[in-house]
Amino acid sequence: NLNCSYCYVYNKADTTWKHKPALMSDETFETVLKRIRRYCLFTGQGVVNIVFHGGEPCLIGAKKFNAWCVRAHQVLQDVATVALHMQTNGTLLDDSWIEACSANRVGVGISMDGPAQVHDLVRIDHSGRGSYEQVERAIKLLQRSDVPYGILSVIPLGADPLTVHRHFLALGCTQI
Repeated sequence: NLNCSYCYVYNKADTTWKHKPALMSDETFETVLKRIRRYCLFTGQGVVNIVFHGGEPCLIGAKKFNAWCVRAHQVLQDVATVALHMQTNGTLLDDSWIEACSANRVGVGISMDGPAQVHDLVRIDHSGRGSYEQVERAIKLLQRSDVPYGILSVIPLGADPLTVHRHFLALGCTQI
């Protein structure tokens, strides 16, 4: 849903995405869970981290996301402890997402590159508008919830990293 200028998939040389579905199917997710289960049984691995990442995971909708989280726990509960995480640009987070993340103990990573003048240079929508205000709203929403979150930042060349770090601290972020 964003058009980040440095996106290695959509704005660089790799064009294989043009021939792939926009969203993962339920069937593919089920296959992934079965393979993880087999791997845990084969290796004895007792902890599994599943991270919903790439493109924008919130595009699947909170209802489907919740169902996938529940399914991951169902399929893997007797072979491994499952830790669920999501990396998102935050623009689509709302109360339904907070409910799904809270119910499934999902840790959330928010992609933010610093204050508006830094963030909005690269994290723009398809009309060229910056996304800072939407991301800041998502951070405040997470702060009011019991959902653990952290910030993932790509500090652009030329930006002052200390200014970026201080900005995150001013927002109340503790995991950067």
